[in-house]
Amino acid sequence: MTNVSMSRPRRHEMRSFLRQLRQPREFRINPQPLSPEVLAEIKELIAHIPTAVPAQSRPGPEQGSSEGVALLAAVGVGLWRIRKKLVDPATGQPPEPMRRAFRHLDALWNTLSDSGFQIQDHTGEMIPRGGSLSIKIIAFQPTPGTSRDYVLETIKPSLIYRGQLVQMAEVVVATPVLEPQQESSRIEP
Repeated sequence: MTNVSMSRPRRHEMRSFLRQLRQPREFRINPQPLSPEVLAEIKELIAHIPTAVPAQSRPGPEQGSSEGVALLAAVGVGLWRIRKKLVDPATGQPPEPMRRAFRHLDALWNTLSDSGFQIQDHTGEMIPRGGSLSIKIIAFQPTPGTSRDYVLETIKPSLIYRGQLVQMAEVVVATPVLEPQQESSRIEP
């Protein structure tokens, strides 16, 4: 690449022109026409700019890049947490003052879903006898009145992108309260 240099007055002329382009149109001062020498130097500078990589050939979430998927996973967990705070568990709907904000959240949720992301909250699901491969149990909570193990609380949801598990769920499992003689025979996974 050749080094292109300009005279001081031409640099000043170009800088003032470019400075105006940074401003919104309604605040720009009408520029003086650039001199032919400056225009020629601008063309020469543009010719030395390396060609950008087309967007189709850059890896992105749609092509399975780990950074893009990780970013969308973090966004998905954030949206899931906000959704949990906004929605009333009894009705499954947001309270009246939050409905307008919830619409925007729901639109983002649907966008992620349409692009192939699934966010799964496991709260209330029964745990099979051998455990589950898609969830990470971080605690057991003995709960009176429970006959089987089930997910009491989801700490982090499962994230699935186009059929592939991106993030394993982290959950707290409710277990039946055992009598003292039964506790010694129970084997926890």
